[in-house]
Amino acid sequence: RAYAVYGLGRASWSDLANPKLYLGGLRATLRGNLPGPPDGDTRVLPGAFVIDPEGVVRYAHRAGIASEIADPAALLT
Repeated sequence: RAYAVYGLGRASWSDLANPKLYLGGLRATLRGNLPGPPDGDTRVLPGAFVIDPEGVVRYAHRAGIASEIADPAALLT
């Protein structure tokens, strides 16, 4: 439910055939980040949010493809 509340989309089947997705997975694997077994809806796209102590979302990143991650510098800013 949290994914839906924060407006994260779902990848279409054609999105899953995107070469960028596989290249991102390959880069992560080469850095030692091995995937674990899938859990839940594997088509939900990732996102990152910065929420202040009052519960206000100060930064939101909603990925367009499954291998897209938020810029760490943007999260820290």
